[in-house]
Amino acid sequence: MANVTRRANKDGTTSYRVKVSAGVGADGRYVYRSATFTPPTKLTARQTEKAVQEFALNFEQRVQRGLFAETDLTVDGLAQKWLTEFCEPNLKPHTTEDYKKLLPRVSAAIGHIKLSKLQPGHIQEFYKQLAQPGIREDGKYKAKAAFIEAFPKGTRIELQKAAGLSQGTMAAIMQGRTVSKQSAEKIAAAAGWAFTKAFSCTSTDTLSASSQRHYHLMLSSMFGAAVRWQLMDANPCERVTPPKLVEQDVEFLDETGIADLLAALPDAPVQLSVITQLALFTGARRGEICGLRWSDIDLDAGVMAINRNLSYIAHKGTIFDYPKTKKSRRCIKLSDDCIALLKDYKQWQMRERLKVGTLWQRTVAIEGGKVVKNDLLFTKPDGKPIDPNVVSSWFPVFLREHGLPPCRFHSLRHPYVKHTTKIFSLRLMDFQAQAYPDARRKTRGACQLLRVGQSRSPVRPLCNRKRFSCLPPQSKMSWILYAISMRLSGYTSTRSISSSASSVVSVSASKIALDASMRLSCRACSSCFCFACANTAA
Repeated sequence: MANVTRRANKDGTTSYRVKVSAGVGADGRYVYRSATFTPPTKLTARQTEKAVQEFALNFEQRVQRGLFAETDLTVDGLAQKWLTEFCEPNLKPHTTEDYKKLLPRVSAAIGHIKLSKLQPGHIQEFYKQLAQPGIREDGKYKAKAAFIEAFPKGTRIELQKAAGLSQGTMAAIMQGRTVSKQSAEKIAAAAGWAFTKAFSCTSTDTLSASSQRHYHLMLSSMFGAAVRWQLMDANPCERVTPPKLVEQDVEFLDETGIADLLAALPDAPVQLSVITQLALFTGARRGEICGLRWSDIDLDAGVMAINRNLSYIAHKGTIFDYPKTKKSRRCIKLSDDCIALLKDYKQWQMRERLKVGTLWQRTVAIEGGKVVKNDLLFTKPDGKPIDPNVVSSWFPVFLREHGLPPCRFHSLRHPYVKHTTKIFSLRLMDFQAQAYPDARRKTRGACQLLRVGQSRSPVRPLCNRKRFSCLPPQSKMSWILYAISMRLSGYTSTRSISSSASSVVSVSASKIALDASMRLSCRACSSCFCFACANTAA
């Protein structure tokens, strides 16, 4: 039973202190929880009494359910608890660091508010602030042509030392690339130029829609953890309107752009050239390629295994971790051109390693902290892991210097996905025409869906899932098509393939479809997919 005590405040108002027993503590003593309630002044005596009783009853229920253990916890306190108890043990280090970068704005806006008083309106007002101009303070600045011409190559070293900048930052400024505002201010002050005359801002002072959405996702995760820990009754992010995500067209290279890129790659550094070609030929991500070891590649069998990801964390350096998801661990069939490329690169790497001699780092700590022999494909001159951000920074500059259309390095995966989809569509039609002529009509729609790149699954509209187990093989061709695409994506387990499609698809049916998909091999090279044969067929 709650104990209510009436108090008269110095400002003339009246408050009520509610005290509730929370059981016996570890030391054998009774534990009490208390809270203060101040009713509105416009209430009548009867209304005030009713409001106090409702508050006391609600407070007693919260204490009994364990929701009052940390009632004075603020949003800032929850953020620190969430980072240490949830993010660091469960999320990728890179993701945790990204969340830490977002927290300062959250702390400035709602960090002081207690969880018990946090309302959806506070979060909605925070989202409104994110969309206001001037919210962004990390704009990028580019040196003007007059400033670059005023300092020829012979005078830049002294200017660099006077400004206290690194050689890379100084080179970026004089090459017309963007730098931070702090670096721009240092070099302008050292040169004696006015900041506005030396540099121009190349970015807007507003946050993008994608950045605003990241705040919503982070807060949803943080308050969701608070609900699971019984620190909050409900997640306030579920009752707000999240920032609207604006769809943007993805920039990627077409067939002509890819041909021009391959023709220009001999001018690039050897390592960056090989990384770019691997991204084109295998569809692997930047961090996955930079984290490759020679033990992951079987050149005789022409297979490359993706087992880890390499990322750069501020103040920690390069860190090996497991791939983005469990499904990202996969094996990729290599083409003959890709195998020849890796063989030539391996010889080049051995020659470069001999030049370094004893300075080469012989061991490296990979995922899980395991120390192994250093057999990384891509390293610095001393054998240390290469920073994946170097690839992303170099790639757009290389495209611009060679007159190629702008494109992100990650977009090199797009042609790979589209290309392999085309291969499967062509081969499936050929396979069905030979094995099941009557099924060609049933699967034509699924092949067309894949060819045009629609996101809708070709399985769901064409398969009767309730009668799937008893249908003849002719009507399972759509399911075979789906099994082939899932196999390329890294799903090697029949159970995982069946569960990804539908809960009613049996594992045995998945195995039949997977076995049928294994028969779709290239007659020339006996591989699951072959770019050369696909080009010939096209």
